[in-house]
Amino acid sequence: MEYRKYSSRKYNNIRELVDVRAETVPDKAMFSFMADKRRSARTVSSEMFREQTEQFGTWLFEKGFRDSGIVILGESSYEWILTFFSVVGGNNTAVPLDKDLSAESLCELILDSGSKAVVYSETYSDIAEKLREMLDIAFISMKDIPDILENGRKMLESGKRDYAEHTVDAEKTALIVYTSGTTGKSKGVELTHNSIISDVNSIQEVADLSGNGVLVLPLHHSYGITASLLLPLAYMDSLFITGSLRYFMGDIKYFKPEVEFLVPLFVETIYKSLIKYAESIGKSEKLSAILNGPEASDDENELADRRKKAEDILELLGGKLRIIISGGAPIVPEYLNGLKKLGIIVLNGYGITECSPIVACNPNHLTKAGSVGRIVDACQVRIDNPDENGEGEVCVKGSIVMAGYHNMEDETRKAIRDDWFHTGDLGRV
Repeated sequence: MEYRKYSSRKYNNIRELVDVRAETVPDKAMFSFMADKRRSARTVSSEMFREQTEQFGTWLFEKGFRDSGIVILGESSYEWILTFFSVVGGNNTAVPLDKDLSAESLCELILDSGSKAVVYSETYSDIAEKLREMLDIAFISMKDIPDILENGRKMLESGKRDYAEHTVDAEKTALIVYTSGTTGKSKGVELTHNSIISDVNSIQEVADLSGNGVLVLPLHHSYGITASLLLPLAYMDSLFITGSLRYFMGDIKYFKPEVEFLVPLFVETIYKSLIKYAESIGKSEKLSAILNGPEASDDENELADRRKKAEDILELLGGKLRIIISGGAPIVPEYLNGLKKLGIIVLNGYGITECSPIVACNPNHLTKAGSVGRIVDACQVRIDNPDENGEGEVCVKGSIVMAGYHNMEDETRKAIRDDWFHTGDLGRV
């Protein structure tokens, strides 16, 4: 079976994603988002973003946050992303937490992580105030970021360049992601720069990620960070931040993305919205004819022709969408097949937080229904104790595997044996 390689660029750490963009395309828009209470669109260039991460990171360094865990609490936003890159770019560890947890649950996780500060969105200032009463650590509001950047700029001008000239340790824990804890205590998964960036380097060889993307997924999950944030910055033109299902459909129509990283819920939203939109513009019969017509192939020219024929219906999505990468759960075949008939390929994959998280993904020129696709180059997969159908426990080995569970040595030893991570999931190769 022939696999294409879409890019040969390799990165060594997360900070390098920012540096390479700033050096190669300094004036190109890196992020776009709605600002001024959604009254206007704003863009941030690659060079401006690097300047701001150095300003924020310098401020953190000079305030004593070195080799520290820093919690990030809030909705997906430009400020959240700026905080994340500023933290990990200085060998600090980002600890993104679910903003919808109770103050008591958040407090427990913050204490477990050993974090020295919480950077929080003003939207969640009430819960931040509760946490202040429970914890003796620093609290930093994202509304204060403009002042922090100005102070960081002055520090840099005065010669404080420890952060700017800091070398990132690829084996340093960049991220602690807490699992949901639905089957017991939440586990803090330690992911290094190397494990995350190895996944990024591998995935770009599977799918054509050229063009503009959109970020809507929550960023306290590893899939949200690796797939919908880091991958676009590594290989795409620019990224629009929407961060909310409420504004998702309107935002993609306005910003016209070509690639989206989603979960099945959003795929379903897109599919059903297209049906309603076709009805509203008097194109229901046309859409029905397409959906009940011949199956679509993976041929890029055919898919482009299909998008052209359905352009009046696809205008709802901005008119340029061609690839959706979905993870987290299986997708209803009706949505996969229907969107493909409209010229939009949905690439399903398999991943788990402990593997940074993507282990496999369908290549966009060789999709296969019912399969999670090709195993990424940064790992090996074996099936333990297969039954007569070849189905058994999926085990993963390679650079994408976590360093371990935070403060849980016994659990780490149980999960990683002879360098193989035992996922607990069933599958076959």
